[in-house]
Amino acid sequence: MIVNDYKFDDKNIIGKGGFSTVYKGRNINNNNLVAIKVDKKIKYNKKESLIYDLLIDEQNMVKKYDYFEYNDFSYLIMPLYYKSCEKIFKANKESFNEKDILMIGIQILQQINYLHKNNLIHQDIKPDNFIFDKESNKFKLIDFGLCKKYKKDNSHIKFEKNKSRCGTIRFMSINCHNKYVLSRRDDLISLSYSLIYLNLKTLPWKNIKIENDKDDIHKKVKNLKKNFDNNIKDFNLSSPIYLLYKYSINLKFNYNPDYNFLIKGFYNYLKMNGMKYDGKWNWLKLEN
Repeated sequence: MIVNDYKFDDKNIIGKGGFSTVYKGRNINNNNLVAIKVDKKIKYNKKESLIYDLLIDEQNMVKKYDYFEYNDFSYLIMPLYYKSCEKIFKANKESFNEKDILMIGIQILQQINYLHKNNLIHQDIKPDNFIFDKESNKFKLIDFGLCKKYKKDNSHIKFEKNKSRCGTIRFMSINCHNKYVLSRRDDLISLSYSLIYLNLKTLPWKNIKIENDKDDIHKKVKNLKKNFDNNIKDFNLSSPIYLLYKYSINLKFNYNPDYNFLIKGFYNYLKMNGMKYDGKWNWLKLEN
């Protein structure tokens, strides 16, 4: 199939979402490989494309190549990055050692900081959305389809209840389970759950099944997250991950997080334990 300047095979699927499918494709003008996100609901790809335009000056964040609409579908053209953190982890749960996880934490924290500086929150932070860029040797945050502004006319949005939930049940904050409007703290809580997942190699609420309705599973997962919080010292969490978790769940709704304090905590722990933030990945050695 050829659309505009891009060619792809509908069998060559990289990933699937609620409305979109991502294909491995090629730019027919320069023969470069690309990722093509095709969405039957135009608004999500269009919104994501506009967000990439806002973030264009930040070197460490993902870029888009192109965006267009054709025959009631939208097409978002991105660089073809390597695997997601989740795919690497699923292939081998021993892939990420402590140093790897803390380097990922630093990189995603830096990108969340930049996103928040642009008055945006992600609302779906999870290992599936940390994609490895071989060129920069870093994990990059992707999938901005659920992004929203937390500031309007230079004022922080107001706290509200009975809002629609969004994101991924496993990694969403208790605030989201409660249907509270989300803010910067919730991105950090979701990041802490993501790093806890990689650190413990599982989550206590990972395999909860729906029995009756969606509210039922939200109630069960929320209770397990509360129980986890009460007993967190029983888990052997890496100190900076524990700090990130405790810091983020105690943040007030409209507070500005101290990203530098959190990032410094990761760096200091690495240094104190004879590790370096040097881009030498354990998981990459195992794959080669």
